[in-house]
Amino acid sequence: MKNKKFKQLRLQTEKIAKWNGKKLDQEYRMDTEQEVIYKAIPNSINEVGEDTQIEVSDSVSDSDQQVVEFSVMSELKNPTTVVNLVIVTFCFIIVSFNYYMISIYLKYIGGNLFINIILSTLAEAIAYFTANFFQKLLGTRI
Repeated sequence: MKNKKFKQLRLQTEKIAKWNGKKLDQEYRMDTEQEVIYKAIPNSINEVGEDTQIEVSDSVSDSDQQVVEFSVMSELKNPTTVVNLVIVTFCFIIVSFNYYMISIYLKYIGGNLFINIILSTLAEAIAYFTANFFQKLLGTRI
């Protein structure tokens, strides 16, 4: 978006939406491509009705812009976020425990301690490069 490559950005957004099983319903523009604000947003849920109209303006003034602030507490109100956080935390604890337990018990494996450490380090280095390769190949979603 920094280099004003909006067409490529739109294509990538459409690919992401398709990958997630969603369809973009309307022609959309990025914020910096066309500055659009909503002037007639109702102040409360009670004012929203089926006949509520939202006016769109192409001009932007500093007083009309709304700033949406991010907070951790607002994200934790979403049940999906909480479930994902619990799952990721549990997996992180299990993987970390196993990794460090293998490292601690490495000295009790039969054979030369130094060769065992070298082989463990070599396997870990290969795993880092392989994981990086597959992450770039497949992306963060499988």
